[in-house]
Amino acid sequence: MNTFYDPLTNRILTKRPDAYLIDEVFSEDDFAILLTQLSSIEDSMALPYDRWFGRFGLNSTDRRCPELLSNYHDKLLPLARKLFSPTLEPSYCLWASYRGYRAQLPKHIDDNACTYTIDLCLSHVAPWSIYIEGKELIPYPNQAVVYYGEDQYHWREAFTEPNKNRVDMIFFHFVEPQHWWFTKGPQYIDKITNDRDSYQKNKGMRRQ
Repeated sequence: MNTFYDPLTNRILTKRPDAYLIDEVFSEDDFAILLTQLSSIEDSMALPYDRWFGRFGLNSTDRRCPELLSNYHDKLLPLARKLFSPTLEPSYCLWASYRGYRAQLPKHIDDNACTYTIDLCLSHVAPWSIYIEGKELIPYPNQAVVYYGEDQYHWREAFTEPNKNRVDMIFFHFVEPQHWWFTKGPQYIDKITNDRDSYQKNKGMRRQ
């Protein structure tokens, strides 16, 4: 396997295939049901707000999160195994709604359990490109970006039409059974981020 050292994160990364788009991630009926139920959830609870990314969201690890996200995560398992690896398992997923002038996705690689990623576009007022290792991709509703979140730098440029735009996505993540997510537990992310922050602080780096 082709690996290399990344001085920005102090990690060994793996060279991966180029990112790409897939169409019709879910059937028309399943996708319509997903949108309707997410709308109902949003009507019934206040979604947490992430000030750094300028987005509202709900993580499948949140005890308040309905089973809906996990159920759709499981629906994607056969496809994810076909696209990436026959042995992978779901880790977590995140429903994210980007809105307003703070919305952003700075250049980064993922700290969490995101070895294999299927980023599903739910809706947008105006399209908002994502870049994976410099490759521009523009997902439309029920399309998804397929890439390797822990090994490939990804980002978005300035939020499109922030005065009126809203971009909703679900990030479905998968890992191998030997990943720390399963061997050490989801809370191990705290050590990973602390180690990264300490390294970058000592090197005088800004947050990526």
